[in-house]
Amino acid sequence: MLNRIIFTMLSGSLLVSGCTHNRPPLDISNETFTTKITDNGIKLFVYQLDMEMPGGKYGKSGGGPPSGGQGGKGGPPMHGGRGGGDQDDGDDEVNLMLANKLKENRFCRNGYIELDRYHLYTGAIKIRGECEEGATTADRKAFPNS
Repeated sequence: MLNRIIFTMLSGSLLVSGCTHNRPPLDISNETFTTKITDNGIKLFVYQLDMEMPGGKYGKSGGGPPSGGQGGKGGPPMHGGRGGGDQDDGDDEVNLMLANKLKENRFCRNGYIELDRYHLYTGAIKIRGECEEGATTADRKAFPNS
């Protein structure tokens, strides 16, 4: 009986450790943050990270883009977070980088709503968002539409 308990515990720990992995840091080749303030004061942004992919532009296969081309994560938008889905494509690191960018430039002082997130076959991640607060006169001066 004791052997069965020990075997079950060891099997479970091996299974858990085999399913976890350490993702290498993202290899960012370019970061862009563009803003747009509409006439009625809505503050929009696009945050894009271009990344080097292992094995060339389309990954290790060297073929064309994966089927589906580009597609966003499904599910409802979340405040300052990512859309639905459980796939980890470095999203935690990307979310942290976006949070740092917004903290640095103070474009969205009260948070944001993620409108779209695209994982492009070129290795880029593009996030479109809308700030929770409306634009002030100072915002219009500090962030001309780009």
